[in-house]
Amino acid sequence: MVYLLKKPGNKVFLKSIRIRNFKSIEDLTLELKPGINLFVGANRAGKTNILEAIRFLYKALIADANKTPYLPHRPHYWDPLDLVFKKDPSRYISYELTLEHFTSIKNNI
Repeated sequence: MVYLLKKPGNKVFLKSIRIRNFKSIEDLTLELKPGINLFVGANRAGKTNILEAIRFLYKALIADANKTPYLPHRPHYWDPLDLVFKKDPSRYISYELTLEHFTSIKNNI
């Protein structure tokens, strides 16, 4: 579960996310459920890129998250286009989020 607010009793979780043009992801929509969500797939299917996309967005939106720099899975990115699908300069990375107010994980498992 991805919590976006850490105030006691007032949590918002990421219900769905659409990722476009991030690394190996051209266009992906994920519906997430309260509790544990698993990503299963073959090697090089893009599982890590999904997590990196969520972290990339989290660091862009949450002030406390910027205490450490964004560190992608690969050790070094020398060009910003390394984060864009097919390194195509005519594409742009975009996200769509659906957030839901969430009070207790016990009520949703």
